[in-house]
Amino acid sequence: MNNSNMIEEIKQALWLILTGIISMFASIVGFMIFLALGFIFNFYVGMRADKKLYNKCFNIDKAFKAVKHLGFYFATIVFLAIGAVLIKEESYGEFGAKWLTCVVVYFYITNVFRNASLMDPQNETIKFIYELLTTEIFGRLKSMIGMKKDN
Repeated sequence: MNNSNMIEEIKQALWLILTGIISMFASIVGFMIFLALGFIFNFYVGMRADKKLYNKCFNIDKAFKAVKHLGFYFATIVFLAIGAVLIKEESYGEFGAKWLTCVVVYFYITNVFRNASLMDPQNETIKFIYELLTTEIFGRLKSMIGMKKDN
């Protein structure tokens, strides 16, 4: 296993632990609010990025795909809830719903910052936040200390 794979594995494990801890203590209502805000903001920034980068106006296919993904998320949540009720462990269903929501919100946030960094590549703050949300920050740090050569 090379260093970048190991870093990716560590990042995934840390996000798994962090989302699990957040899922234990936060309310489901807060998660749903973040999900709605993430969906709307991701949709909006994605439309602005398409307009700025590709000069494309509203794309109904992309919008339908986004709604389809959100529908799949809700179907998965319903499946978790029904499964938890059937095995008489409702708390597992709630935990699973909160954890999955946290993961989906993370991907929405990452995509928002990816699109924002594409729209404004000179903005170091957006670039840093995006790199922090992904493993690209490790490549940048390696370059800064001379462990990796920039291409």
